Amino acid sequence: MRGLAAFFIAALTATSALLFQGAGSKRLFITGEDAGYLEPSSCAPCHRGIYESYRGAGMGRSFYRPTPENTVEDYSRNNTYYHEASGQYYTMVQRSGRYYQRRHQLGPDGRETNVVEKEIQFVLRSGAHARTYLHKTPDG
Repeated sequence: MRGLAAFFIAALTATSALLFQGAGSKRLFITGEDAGYLEPSSCAPCHRGIYESYRGAGMGRSFYRPTPENTVEDYSRNNTYYHEASGQYYTMVQRSGRYYQRRHQLGPDGRETNVVEKEIQFVLRSGAHARTYLHKTPDG
């Protein structure tokens, strides 16, 4: 049993070294505020066939950063949804190349109140049926 455990620890260590150092000691992982997020394109040099096949599938398009090239939403028209049960408006906004989801309600005077706006750092799901937008909290 000890030999099996040692084998798995050695295999995990070797796999981690390959994933995080890559060929020619090129670092494939991301540091800083995006630590832990590995760009899918970093897998392509060693796994080209799998990479090409997977990126065409819905699952392969299910987690990404929004960019002008991959954004299908229209952030200037038809970008507001009203949730009648809660009296909340949701608006998608694009400013200076960044994407935001904004929520507000209308007060008794008709002015916006309870405004919350968060930058969209990641999109979750492919959009075949729906998408969810994620933002980072101050603690990452």
